[in-house]
Amino acid sequence: ALDIGACRRRCRDNYRNNCTPDCLVRQVFHKLAKYEDTGLLPEEIVDKIMKAEAAIVLNEKYINNLKKYQDAEENGLLLRLPCKVGDKVYVIRENAVTKMQVTAVEPTGWIAKNRLCNAYLEDDYTYFCATFRDFGKIVFSSHDEAEKALSNIPLGDAKGASNDIK
Repeated sequence: ALDIGACRRRCRDNYRNNCTPDCLVRQVFHKLAKYEDTGLLPEEIVDKIMKAEAAIVLNEKYINNLKKYQDAEENGLLLRLPCKVGDKVYVIRENAVTKMQVTAVEPTGWIAKNRLCNAYLEDDYTYFCATFRDFGKIVFSSHDEAEKALSNIPLGDAKGASNDIK
């Protein structure tokens, strides 16, 4: 229990009205000064505490989810796809680089024209069915990567993608 009277008498009698460092009154006034320095009302402080507690709970949830993904990756159970629907990709076709858009992605794949397909690509004129193995070989995420790959292919061998689905 806080005995302010006893604290005051001790400070008055033993320290000539100066408080000792462990004086409860001094500690209370320092805490009160810190509170007043915030400029916040008590309700605002309670609100901030509640928001901070909610943020801690959310952070713990996100950390636990990240741990699950990390464990899945370490155990070889996490699949990283080379593209998503809506991505712009660049395909080596007929000795040139063609810009296309990913319109469908299926990690397990589907069969189209007797060929496995993981990503369905379209431009204004044609369609192309790509496997994930095509990415980095004839399908690229940037025009520069595609041009560099095309320049490394001997002339005449750069036909690239030719399995259009019409």
